[in-house]
Amino acid sequence: MNVFVSGWAVVPQDINCEIIDSTKIVAEYKTIENISQNFDKIFPQNIETLTAWSMGAIIVLGVLSKIKAKKNILYSPTLKFVENEIVLEELKKLRQNVCENKETAIKLFSRKCGIPKELVDVNYYTTEELLAGLDFLEKTEISKIIKPENCEISVIYGTNDKIISPKSSLEVAEKFGVKPTIILNGNHFSP
Repeated sequence: MNVFVSGWAVVPQDINCEIIDSTKIVAEYKTIENISQNFDKIFPQNIETLTAWSMGAIIVLGVLSKIKAKKNILYSPTLKFVENEIVLEELKKLRQNVCENKETAIKLFSRKCGIPKELVDVNYYTTEELLAGLDFLEKTEISKIIKPENCEISVIYGTNDKIISPKSSLEVAEKFGVKPTIILNGNHFSP
């Protein structure tokens, strides 16, 4: 079985695998610790390839020791989303925009990510779910990664990612001792 763990506020509709919606998961469980405690409710058994993008990759990094997939592909991963004051300010602006008009906020965010507008459903998430996701991104930092045995890890990122810095994704690749796949001029959604 192939599984995709989505990023914040976007679940691509055109992929052929089981989808774990990170925004819905974070809205329900709030923290990596709670997600880990409820791992069996969230993640299916017998995963062949697990692909995780952005916030989904953060979740996967936090519970990686429990995942028994043969292959884990991490797109635009980071250990800490809020890596500096600039990112924190951007997150605060996004939070304010979600509160004022979530549809417009999602459209602007999706455009910044490079996500085609036909993949964006501005009415899919509630404001509360989106804000829970932003809280998760602000507060979560993965300090320890435990890689399961017999598991292949791939890290992919774009050089023009405006959401997660390429440096952060490179740091994840270095933690695993793998050579990342770099998409030249790629944005946050390119991988």
